[in-house]
Amino acid sequence: QAARDSRAAAVLFARVGDHEHSVMADINMANALTSMGDFDEALRIYARARMRAGTHGFPVLETLADESVALLQLARGRYREALAGLESARRRYEQLGMPQHIAITEKQLADAYLELRLLPEALALFDQVSARFEALSIPDEQAWTLAQRGRALALLGQPVRAMDSFARAAAMFAAQGN
Repeated sequence: QAARDSRAAAVLFARVGDHEHSVMADINMANALTSMGDFDEALRIYARARMRAGTHGFPVLETLADESVALLQLARGRYREALAGLESARRRYEQLGMPQHIAITEKQLADAYLELRLLPEALALFDQVSARFEALSIPDEQAWTLAQRGRALALLGQPVRAMDSFARAAAMFAAQGN
């Protein structure tokens, strides 16, 4: 239903000349298709959204579409494309001066490194992004980052540091009522 509603919204926004919201609806439709596992159609819609965002001068939406494609590639197990796409999105968010998006993309990169068992790289990025989330006052993302950091430390054979990271994450989750 979300994909159908997003498709209808994209068409309606385009008809009234609201290109920004039309592109946003396209990205949302592709996100829904990705969630349903319809990767090929999602890639087609992301490409269309990216092209339209570029045509109408919406660099944030272009970057968001690229980041979404990278996450889709990660779900498909296409790690080279996923890592390159996430790094590209991170650089563009940096150019656009979007610190929250930079931090989220860096966490996604660290999560991918952890999945690939690139543990020192994951740990270094989790440390960096945890500090970013703290500076940005985003405790929910910082808690998730600390939990993932704990996993990386456990896999590196550092149980004491892992438990400390897990305990910090648990305390942050509890403070948020999660």
